[in-house]
Amino acid sequence: MLKGGGVPRDCLSLFLEVLDAVQQPNGDGRIGKDDVRILSRANFERRIEELKQDSEGSEQGILIKGIYVLRQFCIEKRSNVLLVSEALP
Repeated sequence: MLKGGGVPRDCLSLFLEVLDAVQQPNGDGRIGKDDVRILSRANFERRIEELKQDSEGSEQGILIKGIYVLRQFCIEKRSNVLLVSEALP
């Protein structure tokens, strides 16, 4: 499950959330890509809120900006893989 970012714990957590959602009375019991997208979006937003709580006020802006820069990069490149050089500029 790519939406979990390759982290087994996150993949399992998202799977259990989407499974619970499709088993509700208005669900048909099948997991579709839209179900995963909706929960992935909610998970992303929840992670942003956790980041805000875990960081100091002065750090929040730059951290949030960095996340959205990375997000935009991944969307444009259609990839979730980044290569970061160890060499300092």
